[in-house]
Amino acid sequence: MERLPENARLLGQAGLLPQAALALAVFKGGPLGWTALALAYAYAALIFSFLGGVWWGVGLADPRVPRWFPFAAVLPSLIALVLWLPWMR
Repeated sequence: MERLPENARLLGQAGLLPQAALALAVFKGGPLGWTALALAYAYAALIFSFLGGVWWGVGLADPRVPRWFPFAAVLPSLIALVLWLPWMR
């Protein structure tokens, strides 16, 4: 596998910054603690959905993928949805 392009590596690492900032806000507490926790969850759910989309792309690019692969590609989004339900209370 070729080396990952520098900008892709930096952008991938930058994707951790929102979670790190929100985790600090949660641990700090205060009036924004619950809001930071909700935003941290929403960001994680967004990333999970993106992961499912990447898996779909891999599955569409290779016609030899197993029949179960589309179901596995949907799982990250479904997991995020199920874990989101308690926030609706």
